[in-house]
Amino acid sequence: MPGAQISSRFLVVLVSIGIYCISNKSCDGFLMPHNTIPFSVKSIGPIDFTPTTGTRGSTSPIERDHNNVRCRTSFIPSWLNVGAESDDGFSVATVTGDEESEERERDENNDSDEDMVSRIEKYLSDSSSEEASVVSDDILDETERVVSDLISLGSQRGVTTAEKLLWHLVEEKERGNERAHPTIDLFNTVLYAHATLSSTPVDSALSLLTHLETHPSTTPTLHTYNTALSTLSHHSRRYRFADKKAMRLFETMSLPPDGTSYTHLVTTLARSRGRGAAARATKILKESLFRSHPSNVTVATVNTVLTAWSKSDEPDAPDRAAELLGWMSSSVNLVPDAVSFTAVIDAFCQRKDWRSVTRGEGMLNEVISLYLSGESDVAPDKFCFTIVMSAYCKLARRGRSRDAAKRAGRLLARMERLSEEGREG
Repeated sequence: MPGAQISSRFLVVLVSIGIYCISNKSCDGFLMPHNTIPFSVKSIGPIDFTPTTGTRGSTSPIERDHNNVRCRTSFIPSWLNVGAESDDGFSVATVTGDEESEERERDENNDSDEDMVSRIEKYLSDSSSEEASVVSDDILDETERVVSDLISLGSQRGVTTAEKLLWHLVEEKERGNERAHPTIDLFNTVLYAHATLSSTPVDSALSLLTHLETHPSTTPTLHTYNTALSTLSHHSRRYRFADKKAMRLFETMSLPPDGTSYTHLVTTLARSRGRGAAARATKILKESLFRSHPSNVTVATVNTVLTAWSKSDEPDAPDRAAELLGWMSSSVNLVPDAVSFTAVIDAFCQRKDWRSVTRGEGMLNEVISLYLSGESDVAPDKFCFTIVMSAYCKLARRGRSRDAAKRAGRLLARMERLSEEGREG
C-alpha cells in the first residue's frame, strides 16, 4: 500500500538521522528533551559525549623523556662545558621560576643537546684527534648514561648516533679495550627507541636485529626478539607484509619463544587484515599460545582476533567469530567484555543479509539482558546499537526490507527507553 510504503521510507530516514546523530554526538535536543544527554546512562553503559581536549595517551618511557626534554634536569657530559659542574663531573641544568630564565634555559638545553650529538658524531668520524680522546674517556666511563641521553632527545638522529656509538664500542672491545662495555641491554634499548622514534621503525628495528644476529660479538636475547616482534605488532596496520615478516622472524628465532612472543605474533597477524590473517591468528592462538602458555591468553588478545574476524571477508567469518567467543568462555575461562560481543555483532551485521543481521540483533539482545542482570562488563554502548540499526537501514534501502525499517525503529525506541530508565535510577 502506498501509505505503508511512505511510512516505511519515513522510518528509515528517521532512524538514519538518529544513527547519524549518535555517531556524531549531536543528538542533544533531538528525539529527546533539550539539555539531556541521550543514551549515556547507567543502563546503557558509560557513554561519554563530553568534548575532550587533545590530551595524550599513555606513552613509553622514551616518549615521556621526549615530552620533558625541553625542561628536564639532565646530566650533560663534562666535555660539553655547559653550565655548572656537579661533584660527579656532570653539568646539572637548573630550573627557576622566572619565565624568561626558563625560556633561556630551554634554549641552552636545546643547544647543548645538539652539541652533544655533534661532538659524538665528530668523535665517531675521527677518534684519533686529541679532543676525541677526552670524549672517549667520558663515553667509556658513562656509556649507559650517554646512550640514555642520546635517546632521550626524542629524535631519529639521537637514536642513530646511539646505535653507531654502540657498534664503535663493539669494535673497541674487539681490539682489546677492556673499558668498552656495549651490553646487549643497551642494544635492546636502542632497538626499542627505533620502534618508537624512527621514521622507518620496522626497517630500522629489523636491520639492527639482523646485525646483532650476524655479528660474531653480539648475541640477541629473547627480549631482543620480543622487542622486534612488538614493533611489527604495533605498526602492522601501516607496514605492508608485517604478518609475513613476523612469521619469518618467529620461525627463525635462535631461542625458544615464550608467551610474549606468541602474543605479539597473534596480534600482528590479526591486525594485518590480510587475506587469511584471522584464520592464522586463531590457529596460533588456540594451538600454540593456549597450549604452551595459557596464562598469556587474555581478553585483550582474543578481542584482537575477534576484531579481525569482524573485518574479514571470509564467508564463514561470523560463525568463526561466534565460535571463538564460545571457546573464550568455555575453554579458557575468560569472561567476554563489551568489546568481545561488539566484534561478533559487527561480524554478523557486515554480511548485509537478513539472516546474519537478525543474528546480530539477537546477540545484542543477549548482551542487554546480561547487562540488566548485573553483568556490568558487557554494558552495550552506542556502537552496538548503531551497528545493528545501520545494517537494518541498509537492508531497507536495498528493498530487502521485510520489516527491517520497523526493527531499526524498535531498536532506537528501546535505546531511548533504556536511557530514560537509567536516568530515573
